[in-house]
Amino acid sequence: MGRSKNTHGGAGGPVSGGEALQAGQVRALEAALGRVTGARLRPGRRARLVAEVEAWLADGGVAFEELLARVERGGPEQDWLVGLATVHRTEFFREPEALVRVRDELLEQLAAAGARSVRLWSAGCASGEEAYSLALACAEKAGKLGLELEVLGTDIDVGSLERARLGIYAEEALRKVAPELAERWFVRGRGRSDGLVRVREELRRRVRFERLNLIGPAWVVPGPFDAIFCRNVAIYFAAATGAQVLERLHGELAPHGWLALGSAESARALPRHFEELGESVWRRAEPAALRKSA
Repeated sequence: MGRSKNTHGGAGGPVSGGEALQAGQVRALEAALGRVTGARLRPGRRARLVAEVEAWLADGGVAFEELLARVERGGPEQDWLVGLATVHRTEFFREPEALVRVRDELLEQLAAAGARSVRLWSAGCASGEEAYSLALACAEKAGKLGLELEVLGTDIDVGSLERARLGIYAEEALRKVAPELAERWFVRGRGRSDGLVRVREELRRRVRFERLNLIGPAWVVPGPFDAIFCRNVAIYFAAATGAQVLERLHGELAPHGWLALGSAESARALPRHFEELGESVWRRAEPAALRKSA
């Protein structure tokens, strides 16, 4: 979501003649966004955010103090600034080892235990590539095992979620997708849509996207989940906040459910009630397992 005349009172790039934000104002804006997202602003994001806010204020937006109040209250201004402040980097089959293990190990375990469905959650899904990767990896195997596949993708940024729901990507985004999967599950654009691909409706029906703030007071999610992917998300939180989020994710897992983190993330913030499975995957530990490890 960008600035528009209807929503934010102005449009276009930086406007000359506008007053630069003072250091105290930048800190106040960063603190307000931190209270909303829990994330620490990276330097590159901070520079872009400041430039956009300065342009908007110069272009006839409300006073800075009112902008801060709107960020705290929620609404279009909050959505716009959250989109500028948060990191959206993602790709299909990024760090694919955990995806393969879910397909080859977890689905087999669920089927052997008599399960009828498998629920997977991509928390912090950005524009949807990870959520769709889960569906791509697991759809055929789940069908063969008689498991109904459900994938949830959540993110705080409404603009990213809009792109995820559309399921339209540049063809080059499929460079890590196996050719047979790309042929099976994507439609290639023609004419003016040449160079684009869209996830087939058959697969999109199995993936649902919802807005969710991981540090919000309440989560309304259709758990419990058999696996939760929360990769390269907690690293943007302060240590205490990241630990709280991981604790809450534990509560959304089914017994023996899996949690996948990013390969660069530390497991030190994980609650004690997880067992390491390797390759940045942990399993929810049940009381008997905890007693053995004590």
